[in-house]
Amino acid sequence: MAMRSWSDHSRQHDAVSGLGSESQKEMIFVKTVQSLLYSAFQAHASRKAIIDPNDGSILTYSALYDQASTVAGYLHDKGIGPGDYVAIALSRSSLYIVAETACLLFGYGAVLMDAAYPQ
Repeated sequence: MAMRSWSDHSRQHDAVSGLGSESQKEMIFVKTVQSLLYSAFQAHASRKAIIDPNDGSILTYSALYDQASTVAGYLHDKGIGPGDYVAIALSRSSLYIVAETACLLFGYGAVLMDAAYPQ
């Protein structure tokens, strides 16, 4: 994918005109959701990311990333790849967030399903 120049996107330029150098502005449009999340997880690795509402267990951002990577590895081994859809039918828990995070970080489309419906 070719990167577009700022001269081609005056509206985008106006929206970020106070952000700094031209190279910093161009980087905004190059980063992906995955790279932004990964950077945030690295920057806050030891902070609490999740407190499970069911049992009060705590996951740090580092642990959340590790568990999401494990889930993504499992899905990859089953033939799931970026752009494929994954149904998530779990009760509200830290595992639910881990599964959603795996989808976000590794490019899977998450289809969120209510585990209690239909009865």
